[in-house]
Amino acid sequence: MRVLFFLEPVIFHSTPDFLSCHFMWVDLVRRAVSAHGDTFALVANADVCDRWQEFGGAQGEDRRVFPLDAFNVLSSFEYRRTEYSKALYGQGDVFNGLSEALRHIRQQFQPDLLLTTSQNSFVQYIFSGIPILNVEQAPLPRLGQPFRTAYDPGGHQTRSMLETHAQRIRSLPLPDGDASRLQVLLDATYRGALKMHPHLLGAASELNKVSQGAKVAILATQPPDWITYEGSGTGAEVENMLYAWAQRLPDGWIGVPTYHPVHRLSAEMEGALARSCPKLRFLPQAFTQGLTEPLLVHADGLVTLSSSSAMSALLRQKHVVVTGRSPYATWCLDDPARIAESPVLSPSEAMSTLAFLCHRYSYLHEALVAEPDKLLPMINAVTSLADPAEWFLDMSEWSVERAALLFEGN
Repeated sequence: MRVLFFLEPVIFHSTPDFLSCHFMWVDLVRRAVSAHGDTFALVANADVCDRWQEFGGAQGEDRRVFPLDAFNVLSSFEYRRTEYSKALYGQGDVFNGLSEALRHIRQQFQPDLLLTTSQNSFVQYIFSGIPILNVEQAPLPRLGQPFRTAYDPGGHQTRSMLETHAQRIRSLPLPDGDASRLQVLLDATYRGALKMHPHLLGAASELNKVSQGAKVAILATQPPDWITYEGSGTGAEVENMLYAWAQRLPDGWIGVPTYHPVHRLSAEMEGALARSCPKLRFLPQAFTQGLTEPLLVHADGLVTLSSSSAMSALLRQKHVVVTGRSPYATWCLDDPARIAESPVLSPSEAMSTLAFLCHRYSYLHEALVAEPDKLLPMINAVTSLADPAEWFLDMSEWSVERAALLFEGN
């Protein structure tokens, strides 16, 4: 078997080798397929490929790479990142520098399986007919929890199983008693977050203070140069997107923004927004970054753009609005004005969804590091079955005890 791992080639504003943080996933797959006697290669921008070679050089390994020129990739899009990111959500059939390079790589390497960590319509189009696994951090509660990785054979932001099989996932039957035990596991995630981050109690108190009795919608943002932000949304700046969301909320609701750990608005910008939009309230800066999911426990709903925090809110049976192209848009409405109407999962639907997420769909990262060959049954299923989704939806080996191991990390 020949396995190719694709990392987004267009460089991020922070650093050209930003996605080298994804080496943890690349190396897991490399170790699994290499131990099985198969061939592995990485395709990424030149800076990431150089870093990957250095990463392996410390172990004395010669690693096969296909380096891409990030600026040449952008040349077909007038060197505009936002236009490129939007195209990643298209059909992928428009000729450009990336698709040409990928076509040559397919002919030269002839992969049997491709893995990727981001939305990319050109990858899906050029490698059509070859199984693809989409890799990302599992859409499960994160703060205070062990790191978990999810694998989807359908797609990333579009075409994923969470989008195409939503109804089956939330209707999966569970053995008697498992739903209540899963609810205990889910509730324990908040206690775990409190244990590691005791200041969360202060954040909850501040949230109650700014709400002044109104219903609270957490407004979850993303860094503005992320592909999911640039490609799946309207292209509005973060501050303007927040203003638009809050203005659309129905009477009796307020919007409270939260930020990703690597990006936030300035205090001056927050002040200007608050003065212009009474429905927009801000927490003290110490409580706004990286705390979306634990704050959801104390909120009534969530508005987000293509963020996996949507799944955490759904599992908490909150009203959710997703405004960008995202698998979670299948589960809820897309207009903040209708947040109160957005469907809430029933307790049984929430626990069936949770059971699916912590069965074959996601894995404890530490367990994969210790035993990379745990990936092999999934790789075999994806490369041999006519419909790999059926393998992921097969709950015949499900047990709440295995789910507990995934949550508790032991």
